[in-house]
Amino acid sequence: GVEELNGGFFYNFGKNVTSVTLPNSVKNIGNSAFSNWTNLSEVTFGDSLMTIGEGVFQGCTALESIIIPNSVISFARDVFSNCSNLASVTLSNSLKTIGGGSFRECTRLDSIIIPNSVTTIEDRVFEGCTKLSYITLGDSLKTIGGGSFSECTRLDSIIIPNSVTTIEDRVFEG
Repeated sequence: GVEELNGGFFYNFGKNVTSVTLPNSVKNIGNSAFSNWTNLSEVTFGDSLMTIGEGVFQGCTALESIIIPNSVISFARDVFSNCSNLASVTLSNSLKTIGGGSFRECTRLDSIIIPNSVTTIEDRVFEGCTKLSYITLGDSLKTIGGGSFSECTRLDSIIIPNSVTTIEDRVFEG
């Protein structure tokens, strides 16, 4: 079966698509594969998915919830950025790195749990998540990238685990 969806493969195809189910054979989703599919409201991943490329679901404004399967170990930059209706996210328990800007401007996201497997939150991951009020950081986290929580105006407390060795600049700006 298909193991990789190359970036841009579906460019301008999905304007009216509301649901996508990926087969178990897909291991990688290339950059921008489903970006700006503004009517996409449901995504079901197969159990073999390991990586999600840059901006794959960027601008999918109808997407309200997402469950990343435990097979996923990383995702690149801006995967869900500007998904303005994304309110519920369940992350993979195998995830190591959350790419920069991955949830930037997800203005309905109010809480998230970062699994213990995550070691790096890159820059600007939750920037502009204006409803984010609750976050749990996993015990393996080592690096919090610059501006990761900037403009998260409802976030009033956060517990930084002892495992963190690097906090970059302007993490809580704005």
